[in-house]
Amino acid sequence: AVVSTQSTGYSGLLNALDGVMSSDAQLVFMTTNHKQLLDPALIRPGRVDVQEYFGNACREQVESMLHHFYPDVSAEVVGEFSSLIPPNTISMAELQGHFLLHKDNLEELVGSVRGLHLVPSNTRTLSGQ
Repeated sequence: AVVSTQSTGYSGLLNALDGVMSSDAQLVFMTTNHKQLLDPALIRPGRVDVQEYFGNACREQVESMLHHFYPDVSAEVVGEFSSLIPPNTISMAELQGHFLLHKDNLEELVGSVRGLHLVPSNTRTLSGQ
């Protein structure tokens, strides 16, 4: 088998997406942190039928993750912890990273989040505006 060392290129990417999507019952997930920088041809209707914005963590998500990692945590600690994280200031991935680093020590977790000095931000929309 011959393996090409040439990159596919943008046209090849679009052709591959169109080929995959021409089949029934196929899902393709694409993610970006900068939707506004994408070429409109990449995300045109027919090639991308659904666009979903996954924003930063809300209070309920923070509390849910805390309960997942520390099932026996008290309501008082949940309230204190979630008050350290203003809504929409940290991604779920970043938050999960803190939980994984401190999964065996709740005090260290609280200290690491307290040290972030998170500042509330405006909620973004799907268009990123």
